Amino acid sequence: MAFDDGTQTGVTRPLGVSTGEFQAVRPTFEAVPALVAGSGSDAGQTTGGAAATAPVPNLHYVFDDPNDGEPGRDRVLVHGVWELVLALAIAGVGIALTQARPGALAGDQLRDLLLAATVIGLLGIASAVSLRAAVPNLAVGGAAVFAALWVAENADGQWLGPAAVAVGICAAIGLAQGLVVAGLHVPAWAVSLAVLLCFGAWAAAQSPGAVDIDYTARPDAYLWFAVVSAVSVIGSLFGLSPSLRRGFARFRPVADPARRRSVAAAVIAVVATVVSMVIAAVGGVLIVLIDGAPDAAGAAVELTALGLGAALLGGTSAFGRRGGIFGTIFAACLLALVVAWLVEVHPQVTTTAWVSAGAIGVGLAVTRLVERFGRPVLLPPVEEEESWMPRVHSLAPTSKPWQPAPTPTGGLWSSDEGWGAPPQ
Repeated sequence: MAFDDGTQTGVTRPLGVSTGEFQAVRPTFEAVPALVAGSGSDAGQTTGGAAATAPVPNLHYVFDDPNDGEPGRDRVLVHGVWELVLALAIAGVGIALTQARPGALAGDQLRDLLLAATVIGLLGIASAVSLRAAVPNLAVGGAAVFAALWVAENADGQWLGPAAVAVGICAAIGLAQGLVVAGLHVPAWAVSLAVLLCFGAWAAAQSPGAVDIDYTARPDAYLWFAVVSAVSVIGSLFGLSPSLRRGFARFRPVADPARRRSVAAAVIAVVATVVSMVIAAVGGVLIVLIDGAPDAAGAAVELTALGLGAALLGGTSAFGRRGGIFGTIFAACLLALVVAWLVEVHPQVTTTAWVSAGAIGVGLAVTRLVERFGRPVLLPPVEEEESWMPRVHSLAPTSKPWQPAPTPTGGLWSSDEGWGAPPQ
């Protein structure tokens, strides 16, 4: 019996010959998808003296590398539990707000709260899209400020035309940003931070006057909130599909973060960046429809922090891929209520900055919970004497773009969560 051990192109070796790294293989088909895909009469055959084509992993595991992946379906129970906690928190803060300001959840005051939640929701969705694609976009606040100032300066009664131009410009900037991230394969947070600073420098040089717009968003507050909520929930429902969930996050590294993840991963990263910038620009348009032109000093950074806080607090993992269903919109509602409550109780506090910082801090703790309890269930341990599978070489050659270099395990930092470690 011969097989291609992936160490030398076109060379097959008999099973059991030691040529390099060994990998412990669990006696299950699910734990080694490449083994399942490569089983059959074609495995190990050669044509004209050349080695046969290496087995292709099962497409269900398209996100994961064979040696370092997590086969199985992500668990979403942790997201459901956390979203229930968010719903209870919304109820609690809402009661506190009505005690501090009677009538805060009725009439025009409720519409204002819904519009604030809608703006935070748009920024949160923009951040969540980029996070789940593993290309975090820190420029969402800059895109929102740019769109708001553009509409404020160019609207002459009509706002739809300038809004469309602003959204288009942000999409083009997002395309350039995504191409830099994917083309150079560099961290998205660093590139987007540079873009954020460029947005801030441009905004600081603007001096918009009175805004002339023939539309007020308050009467349509319920419609705005319903549309944004539907977009968030529907997008999250699509994300429950294992193939979409894993495929959309193919840019997320599973071994060496500097190793390219494939052309498909690069395309998805670029598309996600463009979508993130477009959604953030829509949020900026809504800002100018509600309050007029924003104060450029620090607004871009504050809005970025608010959107990132909403995404993380809603259960979107900071590492990418994992996220819930209602979490982002629940987090947006909670942050809007907390801001309104703090304005009533502590008007001297710089509300947005403190709320954003707190949301990011709690959201990072939520990321740890999501990554710990949202990963696929590991198979039960197998007793050593019951294991009938030999220790064999990986069947996947290292020349494949989805195959990283073998990851060493053990040592001081080894644990049940060690990178690249086979299930214990």
